Amino acid sequence: MNLKKVLALLAFASLSIGQVHADPITIDIDPTADGSSVEADLECHGFDCKVKVTLAETLEDEFFSLAEGESIEIDFFDIQVWARFAIGEVSIKAILALVTPDAILGGSGDGAFGSIFGRFVAGALHWENQPKAVDLGDGTFLQVTFQDLVGVTKSGEKNTVHATFHRFSAPVGVPEPAMVGLLGMGLILMAFYGRRNRSVVRR
Repeated sequence: MNLKKVLALLAFASLSIGQVHADPITIDIDPTADGSSVEADLECHGFDCKVKVTLAETLEDEFFSLAEGESIEIDFFDIQVWARFAIGEVSIKAILALVTPDAILGGSGDGAFGSIFGRFVAGALHWENQPKAVDLGDGTFLQVTFQDLVGVTKSGEKNTVHATFHRFSAPVGVPEPAMVGLLGMGLILMAFYGRRNRSVVRR
């Protein structure tokens, strides 16, 4: 076997190693009171001000598979704001508990709102702390992101905050041992064939 064929085989083997993908995983959410939850702490300035947060009714039915590089969005919780002649600030703490994989994903955010003519509410919610990525143990990670909100709605109208699931590969860092071995073998073969060719030329 000549040098070109050897190098071609090494290149093919290295590409095969880099193209290995993890199998899809199953996402099952725990919506019970001991698992997933959401709570709001309100500070109101003015007259008739209230905030209500509840887990989405469809949360208990969420069960899906997630492949590497795929993203899926679900309904997480609903928020309702009532304000007649007031402005307010609200702090949100939310937990999304997973049965599979076994993980507790928590986040916290702050919001502000104000009434418009006593019938509409303008406001915004921003998550200061998003859940940390979960190491799935197969070279991939699960990242869940809670949605920010901004806009104008009717007083008491229900708005849904979504959670986005994204599965991604670990960043490429130090080469894997198998890859290092292949590269080392290629260098040794190149040195061997180079010395052999020089010997043939001298003869």
